[in-house]
Amino acid sequence: METFVNELIWREFYIQVLWFNPGVLDAELQEDCRDLAWRDHWRPEERPAGEAFQRWCRGETGFPIVDAGMREMNATGFMHNRVRMITAMFLTKDLHVWWMHGESYFMQRLVDGEIASNNGGWQWSASTGTDAARVAPRPEGRSRLSTTTTPTVAGQARPLSRLNRRGVLRPTACRVS
Repeated sequence: METFVNELIWREFYIQVLWFNPGVLDAELQEDCRDLAWRDHWRPEERPAGEAFQRWCRGETGFPIVDAGMREMNATGFMHNRVRMITAMFLTKDLHVWWMHGESYFMQRLVDGEIASNNGGWQWSASTGTDAARVAPRPEGRSRLSTTTTPTVAGQARPLSRLNRRGVLRPTACRVS
């Protein structure tokens, strides 16, 4: 119950951010972040993002937890909250793709997508919003934190199902050609 209540609090927080700062739907909340040198720095509706973004969307990055999360969302419309954070930070902090592309893609795919929370989560992950996350967790490190992640990773990233648990959680052992 506590987790559920905390999620409601975050949702209400991001609704308040959006209410008092409607411009967050079009630009970074933190003005000093509006000129960052992102890859694919144009509005998603103007034209598609590049190949790195397309591989991320398909779940073909070579990082098992990222790929499993994206494949799960594409197949079911759902993704665990922690995996949402990991995939968002991977797109913005590792691939350096502008967060608005990920935000737009999530809203198109997630059954439970809600604009204020989605925007707030993406801006937080990109370090452009409220209480920004300045350091990205390594995807392989996050995989190791939970043994419940392993079946999801193996289940969504079919080529990995033949690997033992340790192999599933180490992207260097799982090269994608």
